Amino acid sequence: MAGHIATSKNTDWETPEWILEGVRDVFGGKIMLDPCASPSSHLAVMNWHGPHHESVDGLSAWWSYPNVFVNPPFGRDLPLWVDKVEEETLSGRAVEVILLTPANVDTKIWQQTIFQRAMAVCFLNGRVTFKGADSCAPMPIALSYWGPHRLVFKGVFGREHGMTILL
Repeated sequence: MAGHIATSKNTDWETPEWILEGVRDVFGGKIMLDPCASPSSHLAVMNWHGPHHESVDGLSAWWSYPNVFVNPPFGRDLPLWVDKVEEETLSGRAVEVILLTPANVDTKIWQQTIFQRAMAVCFLNGRVTFKGADSCAPMPIALSYWGPHRLVFKGVFGREHGMTILL
């Protein structure tokens, strides 16, 4: 298995609104926590903290919210964020989590965690252009779902957006 994670100068890319709309639909209207939010994106969620928030680190804080959306930095710390999703959902602190990651399915985090633990995975069609980016991402993107409403996740991203879903 490859352990390579694509890197770039910027690891902090804001989620496009069409993805956030789908996430809100899965979560019943509101995203309660975004532990990776930047100051410019925090208005899209009820609560936020992340690498740019001075008082709270999303990796060390408990995610005691009914739902959490995670668009982590796509760098060497990505496996830490995937492990954190697993920790928070297994502990019961976070009931539902949607994780946005590069769809590098040959990596350890995909083979040993996402494919083994996520309740559903959605591979987004085409290449995603993140807010603030001059062009689309150089890799495919996926959303992974942990929680009790995987059929809602499938309905929103499969039917409404025509994405490929694995349950």
